[in-house]
Amino acid sequence: MGAGAPAARNAGLAAARLGLVAPLDADDRFRPGRLSALAPLALAHGAAFDNVAVVRDEDDSPLLRLYEDGQAPALLDGERFLATSVPMFPVVRRDLVPGWDQDVNFCDDVVFNVRLLDASGPVPLVATPFYEYRQRAGSITFSADSGERAERCYRHVLDRLADDGLGIRNEALRHRFTRAIAAKRARNAAFQAAFKAGRCANFQEFLALEGAQADG
Repeated sequence: MGAGAPAARNAGLAAARLGLVAPLDADDRFRPGRLSALAPLALAHGAAFDNVAVVRDEDDSPLLRLYEDGQAPALLDGERFLATSVPMFPVVRRDLVPGWDQDVNFCDDVVFNVRLLDASGPVPLVATPFYEYRQRAGSITFSADSGERAERCYRHVLDRLADDGLGIRNEALRHRFTRAIAAKRARNAAFQAAFKAGRCANFQEFLALEGAQADG
């Protein structure tokens, strides 16, 4: 009890017996048709991702989508993934699942996906937003200390990258990951400033605010 999400996911992985693994956070939802769309692609290519809809849990109101219409690439690789800011959860062939590092307890999904894409290479991305990332009051990402948690995670990931490379074999991808984490730290610092100023309640609202400013 209380060992954190990576430990819980590893326990679930150890109990899994079928050929595919589909991580789902407790707050989130699969929309109808997700597994039937992604499972054949994952079996053929090792993994498959889909677009993500960010939804406020209290009233089901949409906040944003990872990719708007016509923007989603057909294939996702490590570099394209590292350009995103919304959590992504693939359907993965079990033999390619890298497991979750239990010392990375906040941005573990980012590390998981980079290690997966390092092993698999580019995999299909379905443009339909079948995954709902639900923003719920009381969740970790909604907490007042989420920015501080993210900062600790980013520092730790950078230390691991400098030490053992997090097991990422592709040197160019390791360097790209290091640069991406540095950029995420800078954006997280901007989020913390906006949060403290009362301009947003969580990181996804901060992203929506950024998008609105860019469109303006």
